[in-house]
Amino acid sequence: MTDATEESQLPQDVLRLEAVLMNVDSESEAVLRDDVTTGLASVVKTMPGQPWELAARYVAGHLRLMRATLGVGADADRTDVPNPELLAGVELLRPLSDEYPETLHPLVRGVHRGTHVVAGNGIVELIEMWNGRLADLIADGFDETDAWAAAWLAYRQVEDLSTNDHRDRAQHLVNMCSFQWRLSRTGQDSQAALDQAVELARRAVAAPASVDTHAVALLLLAGCLADGIDEASSAADFTEAIAAHRAALNALSDGDPYEKTLRVQLAGLLGDLGNRVKSEELVAEALEILRGLGASAGEADGHLALIYAVGLSFYSQLTGRREDLIEAVDILRRLTADLESAGRPAASIYHNLANTVSDLNQQVGDARLGAEATEAARRAVDLEPTPRHRSNLGMRLREQYEQAPRTELLVEAIVELRAAYDQGVDDPYRPRYLGRLGLALALRAERTGDGQALREAIAGLTRANEETPIDDSFRVTHLVNLGLAYSTAASWWWPGARAQAIEAYRAALAMLPPNHIKRGRYLANLASMLLLGDDAERTEGIERLREAIAVTHEDQPDRSHAEGTLASALRSQYRSGHDPAVLDEALELARSAAGRLFQANVKVRLLLADLQLDQAASGEATNLREALDLCRVTAQDPDAAPATAIEAASRWGRGAADHHLWAEATTALALAVRQFPLLTARELRRSDRAAALARHSHSVAADAAACALNSGDPELALELIEAGRGVLIGQAAELRDDLEQLATYAPDLVNAFERLRTDIEALEGAHDEGPGVSTGPAEFRAWRDRWAALIAEVRSRPHLERFQLPSTCDELLSLAGDGPIAVVNLSRYRCDALLLTGGGLVTVPLPGLSLDAVQQRLPDFVGTVDDIGKTAPLKQMRARERIVEEMLEWLWEAVAEPVLHALGLTGPPGEGQPWPRMWWMPTGLLAFFPLHAAGRPGDGGAAVLDRVVSSYASTLAGLRRARHHVCGTMSGDGAVIAVPATPGHAPLPGAAAEAAAISERFPKASLFIGPDATTGAVLSALREYEWAHFACHGYADVVEAARSRLQLYDGPLLLSDLWNLRLGAKSFAFLASCDSAQGGFASIDESQQLAAMFQASGYRHVIGSLWRIVDALAAQIAGDVYERLAGASVGCRFDAVPFALHEATRRLRASYRRTPGLWAAHVHFGP
Repeated sequence: MTDATEESQLPQDVLRLEAVLMNVDSESEAVLRDDVTTGLASVVKTMPGQPWELAARYVAGHLRLMRATLGVGADADRTDVPNPELLAGVELLRPLSDEYPETLHPLVRGVHRGTHVVAGNGIVELIEMWNGRLADLIADGFDETDAWAAAWLAYRQVEDLSTNDHRDRAQHLVNMCSFQWRLSRTGQDSQAALDQAVELARRAVAAPASVDTHAVALLLLAGCLADGIDEASSAADFTEAIAAHRAALNALSDGDPYEKTLRVQLAGLLGDLGNRVKSEELVAEALEILRGLGASAGEADGHLALIYAVGLSFYSQLTGRREDLIEAVDILRRLTADLESAGRPAASIYHNLANTVSDLNQQVGDARLGAEATEAARRAVDLEPTPRHRSNLGMRLREQYEQAPRTELLVEAIVELRAAYDQGVDDPYRPRYLGRLGLALALRAERTGDGQALREAIAGLTRANEETPIDDSFRVTHLVNLGLAYSTAASWWWPGARAQAIEAYRAALAMLPPNHIKRGRYLANLASMLLLGDDAERTEGIERLREAIAVTHEDQPDRSHAEGTLASALRSQYRSGHDPAVLDEALELARSAAGRLFQANVKVRLLLADLQLDQAASGEATNLREALDLCRVTAQDPDAAPATAIEAASRWGRGAADHHLWAEATTALALAVRQFPLLTARELRRSDRAAALARHSHSVAADAAACALNSGDPELALELIEAGRGVLIGQAAELRDDLEQLATYAPDLVNAFERLRTDIEALEGAHDEGPGVSTGPAEFRAWRDRWAALIAEVRSRPHLERFQLPSTCDELLSLAGDGPIAVVNLSRYRCDALLLTGGGLVTVPLPGLSLDAVQQRLPDFVGTVDDIGKTAPLKQMRARERIVEEMLEWLWEAVAEPVLHALGLTGPPGEGQPWPRMWWMPTGLLAFFPLHAAGRPGDGGAAVLDRVVSSYASTLAGLRRARHHVCGTMSGDGAVIAVPATPGHAPLPGAAAEAAAISERFPKASLFIGPDATTGAVLSALREYEWAHFACHGYADVVEAARSRLQLYDGPLLLSDLWNLRLGAKSFAFLASCDSAQGGFASIDESQQLAAMFQASGYRHVIGSLWRIVDALAAQIAGDVYERLAGASVGCRFDAVPFALHEATRRLRASYRRTPGLWAAHVHFGP
């Protein structure tokens, strides 16, 4: 502090004291000598006002501080009284703070600046006073926020005033860390406070400190890091926290009271990290630590026992050691019972009990455990309805549903899972909630056919996986569940879904430890998709299945999944090679799988039945009865999903039919047909309803009718054919029709009917708008309840007992009053025409018709008519027409001639006699063929066109509705829509001429030509005008019928657009467009084609085409039809439509007799 000049001017007493101060590090005891005490007194007395006063103060002040630290002036009994020696030193040094602050001891600087005080034997940081004041403030009820803020300000002042080399720097940081850690637990800016506490703890650990202070710093760092671990934490976060705990434990002295807490925390971190990264070693270490603390003893405290039980559950998942899981369940059961008896039930204990019991259930397949897990989860929600507990309850309900597929379980599961996700906006577990919801939605889609639910499931699972840390093992769960969702999509023929499922399954397996308890199941999941691929993939699939069986415990329910999937693969092998050894292995596997209590038990039972039926077909019918009974039990299970019940009933019926058990086959297949409406719940989008019917209804009604005929019951056969057709059209019609009958017999219910009709149309419209618009099933269920109540009320009224019930045979026969109806049934078991005549129902066997023959002829025929009008060499064009000719000849011999003969229509009508009428209703693939044009071209009179005027009926109910529509008078109130040129499509030059010709005959008709023919204008015109004519491109989508369309100027008028049209009674629609009467292959009996949909929308008469039509000839047909209509007698002119089309077709045939593809396409629907 002094230079040489100044030093020479100092008194000798000061110089002697300075020498002692300079050597204090080596001779600290020298400050206690008597001469030092005397010298200090002398200097202090003589220094005031002297030039050397500041130097004297510096030397004397520091010596008195040194003496105070060695006990001078201390009173051991009065630590609350400041040490006078210390006070004296501080007072001596205080004036120097303005002159030479850098020379002062930091503690003295702190006293001067007001951040430190002298208390007892030391200089104490002012923060300790703040802490005392804080306690007073809280105790006295003052604003706690202000108290925390004031305390933190004091802490910050201390840090700002202490340098990095301050001897108590680490202690300051420890104090600040402790404060922030406490603050983080108050809920006030808790995350920010915890983050600051962690940073302060890291700095405290790094700062020089005493052994004790360093240990405290490590302890704080461990605790703060442990508090910060949550679902969003990375493996690196866990690793740092674990390392901090190990370091803290090493730093603690033996017997430290914090040791147990640290070890318990360390075990918890090791267990959680081990579960996350699937490490047996980490979880094993956690369990070893806990056992060392007495966790395995029955008297262990609740917290310790809980952590131990959770660790045992983790370990069991990784190792497959079931005894660990059983021990965990026992511990948690004891804990819940103890806490309940003490009146202190804990939601967290019930939560973990639910999880652990569920894990045990997955290993042993006991439905009682599933129920216990659900009730434990429900109790946790009752105690604390947090998103975490609600998600857990939803998961347990979903698992119960998988074991016992009752709809109400899945419905409640989705409600709870969606609530958890919606409520847990800031919850770190939210990706898990989303993933669990996604799986439940995928199961709902599998049960109901809800494509929107499946799309939401895939999107949710994809997002959950993306939002889960890359090192979190829960990604395995998300990936597996995403694979399951894509597997369902693959079974629905969604493009690319199988590849996506395989990718997800492979990614999940790559993250899974070799000994994981679920490895076998996940391998089987992957294999199920590989088996749908090429030879190499199928080979890999079987290898994976054998590996899955090898790694799955004999008594583990998941083994059922692997065995059943392998049995299915072997069945496919058997059906291609008929190796009895392959069938025997498949049967053995299926029997083993079916004997387990497992969620896939229904599928396995049906597979076993299929294998037994295969065995019976090979000549060993010993297990036939067992096979049929397996199918019957599933088909009649009230909890079975509709699709499952229909599949089971179909297998039951066809298995019985294959062995000529016709009565049983009829019962089974009739059960399947009557469940078709259950596939079309209104909460499904219409496209999903159609897809569900396509997957599960194919030819079932036709086979049911054939079996009924073999059982001698043609009336039932007719009812089953009608019940199995046009389910979707009938569903739309039930809202449009019957008001006249209702108004007559129950006028007081008409308004309620119309309100419900409006409500459901609004719900369905919103539901079908797009992927982002969804109406919940609850709204539809509420509507369905009100609708059921209304229909019950209607049926209680006289004359309305059968309101909207399926038609009986007698009711259907009443339709034959205007002419016979030929229902042509195509089945693998037999083919027949059921003729509805004025004299009753007549069955005409058709031995020349077979399903195989139709399937063989259809591809060539459809390919040929699709090429109509396309330029080709003359020889090729003639070959096309020969295919069509041969088809018409075969239809004549196999179908038309036997039918006409049975009806007595053996030749053309006599001179002056009216043309007789008849209606055709072909089933299955026969609907693609022109029965009205069947005949032998070279044989005069041997053709349907020469004997009868033909019309078609998509369903008998549709024909009845059309007959009830009031017929118009062919006034000028018509709309003529013509699109000669459409952007992106071939021109139709004949369309303009066609429109002009119609306008000439009906000048009051409104024209919508070219740019005027927009979708909006046309839809408005359909509502306004009595009749409509379309001259435009038409396209039938044989894969997704709802996409069939009429191409207008600005875009397509889709078949799906017609669903929402409620036009009232209209007279006539002429669809002079290609393919406008062609349906889709997938759901042919649904009559989802444009002509049928126009009729369902309200048109009494509709003309359409079965295939492509030539523009110029289409105009000629249309001209001839309208010419006949213009000349028809006044009154119901539209009822001349079938006759006009018949004449026009015969006229065109006369010009192109040997090219039937040009004249045979147009057909009439209506009375």
